[in-house]
Amino acid sequence: MHLNTNIWFNHSFSTTYNTIQQLRRALRAARLKEVSILASNTDINSVYSGVCDAFYVEPSEISEEDYVKYALKFCKEHSIRVMFPTRYREILAKHLEKFRKIGTEVLVQDNAELLEMLENKQKCMNMLKESGLCKIHPFEVVHNLSEFNESCNKLKTLSEPFDDCKLCMKFNQDVGATSFRVIDNTKSSILDKVSDDKPLLVMPYLEGIEVSIDSYMGKDTFFAITRYKLGGRRTLVEWNEEFYNLSKKVAEFFGITGLYNLQLKGHRGNWYFLEINTRMAGGIHKTVTAGVNIPYIAYKDVIGLSVKADEKELKSNFGKRVHLSQIETPVMLDTTTISEKDEENIKLSL
Repeated sequence: MHLNTNIWFNHSFSTTYNTIQQLRRALRAARLKEVSILASNTDINSVYSGVCDAFYVEPSEISEEDYVKYALKFCKEHSIRVMFPTRYREILAKHLEKFRKIGTEVLVQDNAELLEMLENKQKCMNMLKESGLCKIHPFEVVHNLSEFNESCNKLKTLSEPFDDCKLCMKFNQDVGATSFRVIDNTKSSILDKVSDDKPLLVMPYLEGIEVSIDSYMGKDTFFAITRYKLGGRRTLVEWNEEFYNLSKKVAEFFGITGLYNLQLKGHRGNWYFLEINTRMAGGIHKTVTAGVNIPYIAYKDVIGLSVKADEKELKSNFGKRVHLSQIETPVMLDTTTISEKDEENIKLSL
């Protein structure tokens, strides 16, 4: 038996709560009782602290180089076989061999240069446009307020299918669309941060629904399942063969490996590329709820267990749909400790 058995999720989204819970169920169903799931976060009150087998607080202020040392030490001390990274993925990707030497597989794109390129939306869209794999909407790259105004005026003159569209913007490198804004007559604080080092993309606002294709490119296998974001809290999960093939072609074109997420958005009869996330999407638990546990499949694949039956089952279900809704559920945290800032706010409220 391999000396390392455990799984580690480092600092991640709150929805990781669901992913950990679903992965634990899969491990229990497979009778892999020796595997423990560890998780960490810079916040002691992280919502997923109560669903993992052991929880640890990460240092909040730490350099990239020191984080690599921290992660290597953590993996060695806790017998980590597979790591699902979110924080510092880019720097961890540069040190995969160090982790493999201690028996840890890090589920991250194994080409650090490719990872950095895919985080650059402008470069990614230009390459996909040349490939012809995806439709690319018009966009302008701006570095200052003057260029922003010029780009807005230019984009307002677009012909069909982008005529009469609202305009929107987001940073060229962004996480979770945190900088996305629809442009109106009010000045956004985002414009104060635009520079040569932090360019902004300005583009038409696409009117249709968003599609998220949760994907995994393994050693000799491929998985992809589609989520349509219907609005509100509803999601339609579909075993869509067309999007399956598209995601696979995109991965093969770039050389993407591991877990990733391809996002598209509809607009007046066509699907347009939005971005590629080289990590698990925050909403991947919804595809697991529908019946395809891609995180567990990725785990099995990297430790050498066969996933051929899973792949065959996925393909046999092309055309199947599952309609989901989501509710907010309070979660009891394991600790009664709150931050000093929380304590201070309580006192100030008295």
